[in-house]
Amino acid sequence: MGTDTVLDRLRAFVERIGGGPEKVPPLREEPGEGGGRPVRADGGGRPSRVLDAVRRFIFRISGSPEKGAESAEKGFKIRVFEALGAKVIDSEEKVLRFSNRRVVLLTAVTVVFMVVVLYTFTIWSVGYTSSERFCISCHEMMDSYTGWKASSHYDNPSGVVAGCADCHLPVDMLSKIRVKIVTGARDTFLHYFGDPEDLDPMRLAENARRRITDGSCLRCHRNPLPTGISKGGFIAHRALQGGVKRKCVDCHKRLVHRAS
Repeated sequence: MGTDTVLDRLRAFVERIGGGPEKVPPLREEPGEGGGRPVRADGGGRPSRVLDAVRRFIFRISGSPEKGAESAEKGFKIRVFEALGAKVIDSEEKVLRFSNRRVVLLTAVTVVFMVVVLYTFTIWSVGYTSSERFCISCHEMMDSYTGWKASSHYDNPSGVVAGCADCHLPVDMLSKIRVKIVTGARDTFLHYFGDPEDLDPMRLAENARRRITDGSCLRCHRNPLPTGISKGGFIAHRALQGGVKRKCVDCHKRLVHRAS
């Protein structure tokens, strides 16, 4: 059933129960003190006012009998938007301009505010949950934390500190958030519902090492052939530059967590 057919039937129904705009009953004076007040000949009252409002809205989107030809040229969606307070400024592209500027301004301000709040909270939460202070809030991480404090990733002549997140999280933000959600949910479940003392530290260390990407290492170690590099390191890094498929952690296994 087409849109015009539905509108025609709806308009006919309204005309049957209340009459069209051209059939609105005239006003009459109600007797009483002070000259009375004007009321509808059909009795007026709340039902009549509701019916009038419904009838006016239907005729606005479907076209009154006097403007049937003009309304037929418009699309149904455009008529609905116009009834809701929007105006067509380009009929070819159907671009709409809402006449209620306060609504548009309030909506824009609300959207911008929510985006800023969500972005700020995301950045703050990612930063806080990536800190060493947050990592050691679980007691089972204390051995790894102690090993890190004694390693060259924390104590070195350059003063550069590589934290937990620098190695164990991806570089780009979206991948970092995804990994934090997955591993965070798993670690939280094991912490509260499992027994961390029964976990195999060697297996956990191997799994953690396998998830470390070369991008995390190369973020700090940008020069693969620094001054003072050992002969074995020079040969290995030259082989990597020549196309050998190896990961950094395949050779550098126990630089930080030596017990693993």
